[in-house]
Amino acid sequence: MAQDRQAIRPNCFIEFRIHDPERYTLLERFFKPLRDYTRTIEPRTAKGDDMATMEHRAVSAFAETQESFRITALEDTQTHRKFSKPEEWLLALRPQDLDFLRMPSHRESIEAIRSWQGMTRRERRKAIKAHENRKQLRGVADFLDMLKYWQDVEFELSELKQTDPDKARISYSAFDYPYKGKAALEELLMFFGFLSILKESC
Repeated sequence: MAQDRQAIRPNCFIEFRIHDPERYTLLERFFKPLRDYTRTIEPRTAKGDDMATMEHRAVSAFAETQESFRITALEDTQTHRKFSKPEEWLLALRPQDLDFLRMPSHRESIEAIRSWQGMTRRERRKAIKAHENRKQLRGVADFLDMLKYWQDVEFELSELKQTDPDKARISYSAFDYPYKGKAALEELLMFFGFLSILKESC
């Protein structure tokens, strides 16, 4: 079955410039669980996915990250290693990663995400402005917005590889052509600070 799926998939890539090795290392760390997530997507259901369906997708690559901290409110979800909620993707980022990205701590970020539930983006922006750490909270909001693009992707991530000292490439297999989800790759790169896309093959 997996071989049949792979045989019909267009192989694509997106190439971007590396200007900060530390940011690239952070992207590599987040890429691994994201790749595992895309490997659970079935082409026949990709079009109907939403954030709620993530709870049926186990992402085992977060185990190493989970060892570095414990958040009582998430003990049950960590035990089951199912990632249905956006805040659970924060577990792919270490505390020092959040500091580097100028985001609040895991606990503060999760509290903010939960407080924004049901808000429109305009309401969320207004709520953020009322806080002294508004700049950090904007990073959490950007993280949420980036994740939303991944709910409808129609491809499987294959590899993130540095091809030159200042270049790297994300390879992926699209389920078909045309496909949905290219914007998710662009939003991922933008979130981690890679704004210079050099080449795309699909």
